[in-house]
Amino acid sequence: MKSLRRAVPLLAVPLALTVACSGSSDPGGSTGPDSATSQLFGDLGLVPSPATEQYVAQGKDNQISPENFDLFEADVFIGYFPDESFRESYSAMPVFASLDVVREGRHYVPTDEEWRAFRSTSLLSMAWLGEQLPEKIAAAVRGDA
Repeated sequence: MKSLRRAVPLLAVPLALTVACSGSSDPGGSTGPDSATSQLFGDLGLVPSPATEQYVAQGKDNQISPENFDLFEADVFIGYFPDESFRESYSAMPVFASLDVVREGRHYVPTDEEWRAFRSTSLLSMAWLGEQLPEKIAAAVRGDA
């Protein structure tokens, strides 16, 4: 888990929490601070951006509609799209495409396998993600996603 901290010179990288896009026209959601996914990111040295933290504290973590996409602005954004057409629909939204984190290549899109592991709370999946993610997220922080 410490390999991300070695790969990225920032010890606490503001992170807009993971968007759980459902594959429908419903708004995306973000993981709350007590989720296994958030805890894994914390172990990797990533923290929520202040704006995202405040939004989640207000109890709104299950929906992020387009007017709130500015919450995705951070050093890195990790967002999953279940299929290419859904990803294309987001990319076609000017409010999404114009985000610095998207334009600058700092948006990491987990693979289907990684996303399933994020959604699991098993120790095996978290350990596997701890091995898979550090270099991929470090590349996103550098803008190489």
